[in-house]
Amino acid sequence: RSIDLSSVEALQKIAEKVGSLRRLRMLFILSMADSMATGPRVWNSWSESLLREIYAGLELILTDESFAEIDSGEQLGETISRIRECAVDLIDPELVESMIDCMPERYLLVEDPDEIVQHMQQVLEFNRAYELDMVRKPSGKGGLGLSLVRVFETEDENHIKLVITARDQNFLFAAQSGVLALHSVNILSAEVFSWSDGTAVNIFIVEAPADNCPSDIWARVERSIMYALTGRLALDYRLHKKRNSLLAKSV
Repeated sequence: RSIDLSSVEALQKIAEKVGSLRRLRMLFILSMADSMATGPRVWNSWSESLLREIYAGLELILTDESFAEIDSGEQLGETISRIRECAVDLIDPELVESMIDCMPERYLLVEDPDEIVQHMQQVLEFNRAYELDMVRKPSGKGGLGLSLVRVFETEDENHIKLVITARDQNFLFAAQSGVLALHSVNILSAEVFSWSDGTAVNIFIVEAPADNCPSDIWARVERSIMYALTGRLALDYRLHKKRNSLLAKSV
């Protein structure tokens, strides 16, 4: 029987069976190792993103007592009401409702309503860029690998939040995280959210770039993600070269 892993209720039932954070970590490592040993048909960016999403939800429930005890139905209702209020004069009401219907439950529970509205505006911006790309490029190539990176401040001035919107696809999370590593962006945490309409909203907390970092780094990241997803950037090879270069410098 299938389980909706975006449902907090479903995650709470799984968390009860797991029992502890230590056991969750052990299960996560075992699942990852077993899948990787089986081969690429089982272990790929899609299965990795799903496993990380499940882990993040279970970790939150096992470590945050207030989250574990919330009435998800009541919380969802409050969040949706706040989204509607925040979106007034920014997004057409009918569009707001259709977008809310596509959002996974955990996303609505863990993200702030005002930030969700920012994500919605970014998704709409991405959709316009995607449609334009479909018109500009030959049939079959339009929109491939396209993503939109936006940067937001956090409470810690040394950290920033990256919100990357894209069409959900194989190797998306691996491409995004790999490209950030290639550009020497240190990832501190990541949240992967897949909307039911095929939209991917992936949120990274990263260390703020150094002062000598190129001013157009996020435009470069956008392009590199596209190149990685369309085969124009050999990401594994480039990361391997980068690791070897760093090791050589440390010797």
